[in-house]
Amino acid sequence: KGEVVGFLGPNGAGKSTTLKALMGFLTPQSGTCEVFGMPAGTREAKKQIGYLPEERGLYRKMNVTEFLRYMAVLKGVPQVGLGRRVREWLARVQLEEAARKKCQELSKGQQQKIQFIASVIHDPELVILDEPFSGLDPVNARLLNRLVRELHAQGRTTTTAREAAGSTARAHAARPGHHAGTGPRLRARQGRVPRVRD
Repeated sequence: KGEVVGFLGPNGAGKSTTLKALMGFLTPQSGTCEVFGMPAGTREAKKQIGYLPEERGLYRKMNVTEFLRYMAVLKGVPQVGLGRRVREWLARVQLEEAARKKCQELSKGQQQKIQFIASVIHDPELVILDEPFSGLDPVNARLLNRLVRELHAQGRTTTTAREAAGSTARAHAARPGHHAGTGPRLRARQGRVPRVRD
């Protein structure tokens, strides 16, 4: 709890499958999967999770503010103060000017940042980010990397597929069907995995 944890490995190693099991979308063939001591997939467990899936999806006809307010309410955020919360998050990802744009008008990188906001706007204890830097240029990748580290500083647990952000990250390396190892030094040995630095 309170760590930034990365799942490293080639395509097909099971990184996204593991994250989907944590969300309760998939059931393990053996063993159990728990989130903070609760069975994965239960309503109580899901309340603690913010999830950015590998497959992107926005309500294209909604404008950005409407979409973020809708997602926040679905996740139990009170209406009082919600508008301010949305504006603050848009400012943090440098998208204030996009507040009234339709989601379909955004670039791929902008859509990625909006989905990141949607995954954390309810202040979850566990943030699951599947390929979070996909579609981002180096500048925006550094911005998202900084936001992940801020969540870590607030005591949130953050799990990412492909790479982990920050020098205190713990990594799990995987190969198809197997867990290959755990430890802070795995990132250095996994040389072909891109790393984002400030």
